[in-house]
Amino acid sequence: MRGKTGARHVWLDSGLVAVERARIAPDDRGLMLGDGLFETIRSDGGALAFLEAHLTRLRSGARALGIPFQADSAAIAAAAGAVLAADGLDVVGARAAVRITLTRGPGARGLLPPNVPAPTLLITAAQLEPQASGPARLIVARERRLSDSTQARFKTLSNLGNVMARRQAAAAGADEALVLNEHGRIAGASAANIFAMVESVLLTPPTAEGALPGVTRGAVIEAAESLGINVDERPLATDDLATRASLAFLTNSLIGLRRVESLEGQEIELGFKRGVAASLSMCGEASSALEFVDGRGLFVALRTRYEEIQAASCTLGDTRAMS
Repeated sequence: MRGKTGARHVWLDSGLVAVERARIAPDDRGLMLGDGLFETIRSDGGALAFLEAHLTRLRSGARALGIPFQADSAAIAAAAGAVLAADGLDVVGARAAVRITLTRGPGARGLLPPNVPAPTLLITAAQLEPQASGPARLIVARERRLSDSTQARFKTLSNLGNVMARRQAAAAGADEALVLNEHGRIAGASAANIFAMVESVLLTPPTAEGALPGVTRGAVIEAAESLGINVDERPLATDDLATRASLAFLTNSLIGLRRVESLEGQEIELGFKRGVAASLSMCGEASSALEFVDGRGLFVALRTRYEEIQAASCTLGDTRAMS
C-alpha cells in the first residue's frame, strides 16, 4: 500500500515500518497543537544535501521548545537511508524530498506539555517531481509574520500562516507569496527565502526581520561571497523589488535557486534591461575572472557555485550506520 505521497515505508521512532502499519497516537501534540518541528532535505540518489546543517537547526529548535532529541547525525542518516532504500529512492538518478518530523509526543489535553515528553520521530521520503524551471511570479500575501515569533525562527509544525499565503498565491495564478512582517517589510516567502541585487549588493532580509535562517539561504550567502559579490543582510521592502532590483530570486532546499519574474504583475527588471554591469571574480574550471553584464549571468554563476557547495555537503544515507 502507498501513502498519499506514494511512499510505502516510513521511519517511526526507532524502526522502519510499512506505511499502512504506521500509527501515531491520537493525542500526539504535533497533531493536536502543531507542537513540533520539521526539516525538509533534498536527496539525490540517496545522498542527503546539507544534512548536518538541517540537523543543527532541528537541534536548536528542539532545545528552544524543550523537546528531547538525542539521535546523532549518523543514526538519522541511516534511518533516512533505510526509508529511501525501501522505496527504491536511493538509486542513481532518483530525486526525493526527505522530511524529518519531530513532535513533543502524546500529552493530556490543554496547552501545557507533559513534564517528561516522549517525542515522536517520523521520517518520510517522497519522489521529488521536476521543479518548475521558469521564473516565479509573486504576490504579496495578506498574512503577516511576527519577526520575533517562534514560527519565524524555526520550522515549526504550526505552519498555517504559510499555508494561507500559498493558497492566496495559487488563487491569484501566482507561484509564490511574499510574507511581510509587522512593519510591512519583507520577511520571506511562504516556503522560501528571498534575495535581491540592488545597486551591486546582494540583499536578503535578516532573521531579525522574520526571515527563516534557511539552510539554502546560508549556502547562497557563502556562494556569493566566494564569487566576490557583496552581501548584506538588511531590511528589504517590496519597493526594492519593484523599482530597484536588477535581479531577485527565491531559495529553499528543494528548488535551490529560482529567479523571480514579477511581483504583483510588475516585471522585476533584470540587469541586462537596465544596462547594469558587474565584474565578479570567480575561481572555476577556467580559473579566470568572468564579467557579468546582466542579472541572468550573475544568477547562473550563483546557482552553479551553490550547486558545487551542495554537492560537497552531501551525506550518504548509509544503513550500515545502524549496525
